[in-house]
Order: sequence, then structure tokens, then C-alpha cells
Amino acid sequence: MTTVANGADALARARELKPDLLIADLSLPDVDGYEVCSQLRQDAQLSDVPVLLCHGVNAPYDPTRGAQVGASDALEKPFACQDLVDKLNALLGRAVAPEAPRRVHPSRLARSQVGRPAATPPATPVAERVPNPGAQPTAADPQAGLPVPDPGAQPTMGDSGAPAMASPPLASPPAQTPPGPAPGQAQPPRVLVIDDSRTMRRVFELTLTEACLVTVVGSGREALNTAQQIKPDVIVADTSLDDLDGYQLCAELRKDAALARVPVLLCHGANAPYDAGRAQQVGATDALEKPFGTQELLDKVLQLAS
Repeated sequence: MTTVANGADALARARELKPDLLIADLSLPDVDGYEVCSQLRQDAQLSDVPVLLCHGVNAPYDPTRGAQVGASDALEKPFACQDLVDKLNALLGRAVAPEAPRRVHPSRLARSQVGRPAATPPATPVAERVPNPGAQPTAADPQAGLPVPDPGAQPTMGDSGAPAMASPPLASPPAQTPPGPAPGQAQPPRVLVIDDSRTMRRVFELTLTEACLVTVVGSGREALNTAQQIKPDVIVADTSLDDLDGYQLCAELRKDAALARVPVLLCHGANAPYDAGRAQQVGATDALEKPFGTQELLDKVLQLAS
């Protein structure tokens, strides 16, 4: 981890280090966090680096401006350490350990009650455990025949310098079937998003995931295959994709009987104006110009899904 105290140093160090993630405060003395993020997005080697913007209560986060500069997520100070760790794991794409407690956003409470796995059965009492006949003798609990830690042993150090405590291997948890809606509760709309920018895919995901089941892909060809598999309720596609642009993608979708009626929202930048005539020819449903407000995006998607 590398730390600096101002935006200019952050940009210089980022160009040297090529970090996997950058955390910036909004209220820096020279260049604020939004401007740091904007400058990063203009650098081809740093344009996809996730950026977490931290802000205080007196300087609220502006989601619209954050989306405009390509910020990946935000966190209000003061924050709990676990909140920060959860954000970093999400932005880096790391899995959270099964035993780690998970915080549930209030807007997700209704969905979090659906399809909970059954409670883990109680462990077998010590008296009923059967020792392995082939196991080598170790320092053990004389009552249970089970190994116990040596009080005089020193903990080993992990790669990060933190004590690494030995623990018995855990059995892999059984695969869980994705939960369905509760009785009488509507299924959230399934949304497929296609954008060749990793940062924008993350923005779409963070914006829509509270109300939708979101799948993001990075190319038109991959989008066609994914759409045939998941049968989305709404498709959001960028008009400037590398292989198939949004218009071509929409035209291909309209040739598939199973996808011909799926609403398609085309997103475009100011440098690639929306072609309404071409969009009508290929059957696009609506358009949205980047940069957009997160609420504007959510409203459009939910309207198309209704």
C-alpha cells in the first residue's frame, strides 16, 4: 500500500505504480477527489483502475458528478473498518469468506429474507467423535483424544506480517440455489449491461444492483451469447463497442425470436451523438447520454422493465 497527501502526488504515483485500486478523499488541498478520478480516466493505462471516493458528512458525495468522472464507489467518513474491507473486496472482485459477517443494505432487507439456507446442523459431540486409527500421536486433550494447541508455541507470521494461526481445514459449503422471490413478491427485473469500459460496467452494476438482477459483459458478441442464456428483461448497451456497436447489437437481437421484444436502452457519449434514425431502424427502445445521473439511469431501466 502506498499513501500520499495530495492529488498531484496521487496522480504521479499512480502513473509510476499502476495500482489495482485507488482511494481518494474528496477534500484534498490541491485537486479534489473528483478531479483526481477525472484525470485518471484520461490516462489509457489507468482508465480502468477502480476509484473509491471517501467523503465526510459536511461534504456529501455527489453521485451524478461521481458518475461523470467515472468513480467506482463512495464511502462516508467516519466508517467502520469492516465497511472499508467490504468495499475493497467488492471493487477488487475478491470473494468474502463464508464465515465473515455481511452487512445488508436496508433496501435489500426484503430480498435478504428470501431463500436463506437451512441452519447448519450442530457439531457432533466430542464424546461421539471417532479418532483416526492411522493418525500420528500429537499433544492432545486427554478427555477427548483431540489435538490442542501448545501453549508455548509461537504463532507464525503470514506474508502480510500478521500472525497466521493454524486451523483445521473446513469442508466446502454445498452449492446454493439462487433464491427466488418470496410468495407474492415480484421477481426483480433481469438486466444485461454491455460496455467495454470496466469502470463503466462497475458504475452500472453499483447503480442497478439494488433493484435489479444485473449481468455485465464487455463486448457485443459476448452479449449475444449471454442474452440467449439468461433471457433478460432489459438490455443496456453502449453505442461505441469494439466489435459490434450498440446499433448492430440491437439489430442482431431483433433477429432472435426469443429476444426480439426485449427493450434495448442505448447509451452514448457526447462525442458519439445518438442517431435516432438508425436507432429506429434497428428497433432500439430508448437512449441515454453519458455522463448520466444514477437515478436517471435507474428510472429508465425500471420504466422499460415495467
